[in-house]
Amino acid sequence: MIQGKTLRGGIGHSARGCLHINGEQFSLKDNFLTPFLSFVRATVQSIRDLAPIVAVIALFQLVVIGQPLPDWLALLAGTAVIVAGLSFFIFGLEMGLFPLGESMAYAFVHKGSLLAL
Repeated sequence: MIQGKTLRGGIGHSARGCLHINGEQFSLKDNFLTPFLSFVRATVQSIRDLAPIVAVIALFQLVVIGQPLPDWLALLAGTAVIVAGLSFFIFGLEMGLFPLGESMAYAFVHKGSLLAL
C-alpha cells in the first residue's frame, strides 16, 4: 500500500515502514536492521573481551621486557582481523546454534521428562 493503495502484484508499503506482500505485513526495521545490530553488538562485545588481553600483552612488552612494540601497524591490523573474526564467529553462533539449543531446551521442558534432562 502506498497511502492506502496496493501496487501491482500485491506488493506495497505503508508510511510506518512496513512492507505488505499479498496481504502479509513485514516490518522493514526488524527484517533488515536486526542482523546488522546483532553483528554490531557482537563486534562491541569482542572489542570489550579482547581489550584486557591486548593491554596485558602491550604492558608486558613495554614495561617488563622494556622494548617498543615492533611493527605496531601490522599488530593493529592483526588485532582488527581478530576482532572481525571473533565477531563473525559470535554472530554465527547467535544466528545458527543458539536458536537450535533454545528449541531443544523448550522441547525437553515441554516433554516434561526429568530423566531426559
